[in-house]
Amino acid sequence: MDGVCILICVLRIWLAMAAEGRRAPNISVSEKSLLVELVGKHADIIENKDTDKITVVKTAAWKLLADEFNMLSAVSSGAASS
Repeated sequence: MDGVCILICVLRIWLAMAAEGRRAPNISVSEKSLLVELVGKHADIIENKDTDKITVVKTAAWKLLADEFNMLSAVSSGAASS
């Protein structure tokens, strides 16, 4: 399932919850743990203070981290099953 399909599914869930007057939590406990794990995995790059030389690499690392997070959180929550 690509990112657009996942986004559409999340928006449908959010709209349904908003219609019922409920608010979804921003991030689950398992997603927090996953995010901490992924940030730790890429920490040497994303926490590098030398922005002049590593900006492109840092941007790529954040994109990779976001892609991994989206893929793994969708799989663990069951959103990717069809």
